[in-house]
Amino acid sequence: MSLTTYVFGPEGPEAPHVLAIHGLTGHGKRWESLAAGHLADLRVIAPDLLGHGHSTWVPPWSFEAHVASLVDVVDRYVAVAARPFVIVGHSFGGAIAVRLARQLGTDSVRGLVLLDPAQGLDPAMALEVATDSLEHWDYTDAVAAKAAKRAEGWSDVPEDLLDKEIDDHLIDNADRRVGWRVSAPAAATAWSEMARDAALPPAGVPTTIVVADRVDPPFVRPAFLEACTSQRPTRSRSCTPIVNTWCRSLLPSSPRARFGRCSIGPDVASVTEDEVEQVRALVAAIPVGQVTTYGDLAAAVGLSSPRIVGWIMRTDSADLPWHRVISASGRPAAHLAGRQLERLLGEGVPVRDGKVVLRECRWDVPGR
Repeated sequence: MSLTTYVFGPEGPEAPHVLAIHGLTGHGKRWESLAAGHLADLRVIAPDLLGHGHSTWVPPWSFEAHVASLVDVVDRYVAVAARPFVIVGHSFGGAIAVRLARQLGTDSVRGLVLLDPAQGLDPAMALEVATDSLEHWDYTDAVAAKAAKRAEGWSDVPEDLLDKEIDDHLIDNADRRVGWRVSAPAAATAWSEMARDAALPPAGVPTTIVVADRVDPPFVRPAFLEACTSQRPTRSRSCTPIVNTWCRSLLPSSPRARFGRCSIGPDVASVTEDEVEQVRALVAAIPVGQVTTYGDLAAAVGLSSPRIVGWIMRTDSADLPWHRVISASGRPAAHLAGRQLERLLGEGVPVRDGKVVLRECRWDVPGR
């Protein structure tokens, strides 16, 4: 099925091409300001997914149907001379991007940028969120829709961009109410699809994974990052998880993320690669049967805050015994509790009432 598709940037196969896949309840025009303001040298191809925007709302809405429709977009908008190209996918779009890259292969796909890809989600959570979204699908008016958007995570989005979102994407519904230009059944189906097993990026395709740390429970699970690491056993960074603590803008800068330098706070932004490697080395050295805390590691390396260690652990610890690092309270994060405690118990770490008994197993970190 043909998708409504927006194209931003210079014409011709000489310009690097990027296929940008929006997330659930989004639309292709949402990429316009990013393309114009920060990626003007790239040709950005941004379709409305099935059930979204001005594309058809007719089912099916499965991952397979989305991939098939995007293959058609690639055939229509990416000349052979412009291949291989980069695929960027946000949230639900990230899950689709992985599957599209697997189908197209390395001859067509130069790289993947997965912005908090949503796949392999807990089915019970997916059911809860889908049910709640359907029960609160529309709004009394545009003012209420705008306020809801601010509350959902758009609090830092500039006013003009939010106004543009309202103009482009809000439509009148029945009973004189308003809602987003999205099929409600398609959105509910998307939550079912995101509860399917996670797919790995194809081997040989450089992949950057951006993890949003204000999503709770998180979409990107440690198991997915671990699987990416095991698929690429060397530290070549061909599958590189990085962090986004609320991405205000995506600017070309770091070689680790062609599209990403996100706002991560002054203490994290000043961390050096050497400090990251020191933390990694200490985590790798934690003995079986012992644990350490974020604060102990920060003190040993001379970092200003335990949260910096938390950032490093979220972004670059999939190949390490991450489960041996715990908060000073001894209680793991809720979304990790079962898995982390199971591993620690298997290594003989004392746990009582869901908490690690630190006084009995706390590692004496060198340098602390």
